[in-house]
Amino acid sequence: MKTKSNSFFIVYVGIFSILILIGIVLVFLGIKDTVQLNAKTKHYEKTTGYLSDYIMDSEGGYNPKRKTHSNPIYFLSYNYTVNGTEYTVTTDYSTSILPTIGTTREIRYNPSDPQIAVVIGPNGNTTMILVGALFAIVPCAFLIPVLSSGKKEKHKGKQHKKLPIDGFRLFLGLILAAFGYGALYLITGSFSIGEILDYYRTSFTFPLVIPPILLTVGLFTAVTAFFPKKLAEWQEKQKKYEEKMEDIKRRMDNYRH
Repeated sequence: MKTKSNSFFIVYVGIFSILILIGIVLVFLGIKDTVQLNAKTKHYEKTTGYLSDYIMDSEGGYNPKRKTHSNPIYFLSYNYTVNGTEYTVTTDYSTSILPTIGTTREIRYNPSDPQIAVVIGPNGNTTMILVGALFAIVPCAFLIPVLSSGKKEKHKGKQHKKLPIDGFRLFLGLILAAFGYGALYLITGSFSIGEILDYYRTSFTFPLVIPPILLTVGLFTAVTAFFPKKLAEWQEKQKKYEEKMEDIKRRMDNYRH
């Protein structure tokens, strides 16, 4: 039994370690490309671009093999004007969440050749960094409890002072909050709360409820990590309440029969 348990533990740790390694590589590539892009556009001029069109990347629809539906996804095309001449630049990523036509984004263009430009804000590199961070951090959230439970087994019987903060809960909450806010940035192209709210006001679709929920849950989880005793008491009360309701239900069923 011990051998099987050890084998499972090794496979478990191995799989998550590979995922973490993939995440680190993706984050490294995303940061490297971002640094190169920033160096390339360092001396570019800034202007405002206006969303003018959606260019289809994939039609979406029903996949009979996977039995799933997918939404169409589009590249976003922005118009900008330099010295009276209008130019167009397209994002290097596609999305199914479409901002309203006329929405603005900052554009940087080459003053020597204004048709060479980039859309400032979230791009393919940002997506790569966030996906990489997801691959790296989420497996850590699963590995930490497993590895710490192994340490607890080794040090059984020894007295340890309980920390006033639930470290794992704080870690998990900050991850959820970071990904919620990161998703808001990817969607809206801004970290500004005012601009995010303005985007939601003009371009709201139902999937946009997910990032704020993720952010709220993350912040709530992180804050409650500072009150582990209160949380334990609340969970105990919830457990007793559920047991009481289950008992009432059982008695009602018995009464009916």
